[in-house]
Amino acid sequence: ILEIATGYDPAVLVNMTASIRGTEVSTPVRTVKYSWATAQVANEMVKILLREALGIAAEDGEAAAHSAMGVRALMGCEDLDSPCELEPDSAVPKWLTARSHVLIEGWDGARVVADAFSANARAERAPPLAGTLTYRGNEGLYVSSTSLLEAAESENCYLRWYQALALTDRNPAVYFDGIEAVLGDVDLELATKCTEINAADAAAEAYKRWVGDKDADALTAGDPPMLNCHDPHPFSGRVWTSARARVLRAAGNPKWCIPFVTTSGYYLDKYVQQTFLWDVPACVIDIPWDDYVRIGNRLNVTFYWWWPDTTFRNKP
Repeated sequence: ILEIATGYDPAVLVNMTASIRGTEVSTPVRTVKYSWATAQVANEMVKILLREALGIAAEDGEAAAHSAMGVRALMGCEDLDSPCELEPDSAVPKWLTARSHVLIEGWDGARVVADAFSANARAERAPPLAGTLTYRGNEGLYVSSTSLLEAAESENCYLRWYQALALTDRNPAVYFDGIEAVLGDVDLELATKCTEINAADAAAEAYKRWVGDKDADALTAGDPPMLNCHDPHPFSGRVWTSARARVLRAAGNPKWCIPFVTTSGYYLDKYVQQTFLWDVPACVIDIPWDDYVRIGNRLNVTFYWWWPDTTFRNKP
């Protein structure tokens, strides 16, 4: 049942709880309490299985509103909203004093933050063999059926693949609303500045590593680098544009970019790289959740999403 519910090997929890049982000091297994509904359901299921199937006390750990916060909770960060420097290891097993031991439904945002910690730090601070438990699902960049059908019927262009968004002998941006439409429906002051987007530092570091000097204008010159949203008004440092989009905009092309709308920095580290490697004319904006849901449902843009989820179930 655990494998079906979480998509993960049950031995992970069995081994972890066995290591807790084998000590003189006992502690409940604490699960990170995420704020969204599907994570809460999975969290409750795992706690029930721990208690009833394994006989292990289980309780809620720290509350978290973002996948990244869950990893920071496991690693013992005091401030879950920002990266932390780890204190030197102590003689006390970390799981005895940890406020959280297991996170359910970590998604890719958890992996990005976990990778920012060294392997040694993860081994020392994270609970033994706890790992990340989650159910089977998917996440990534989504396109509305309206854009899919229009492109397929007019040019036999199938936008179901990332590379179909590349600029070739045609411009796929014609099948989407422009960034101007997005900004016309969002208070720009509420959009996240590029330097403050969650996990933007990881996205910039990944871009520097894999793209490097091939697109120096994409990042700031500082150390560490950050996403360079140097566009003039009306973007105010809140829209990141890909290399191809910058070229089209400079040439005066009215369809110069395909908006990618996200929130909390989701999928940012992957997509900024993809826009360069696949030559996608993209502009990226991170906006509050309510705006993200409204824009995603109302406009023809590319947007981050995951399933199973019902947020965009009625989108045409």
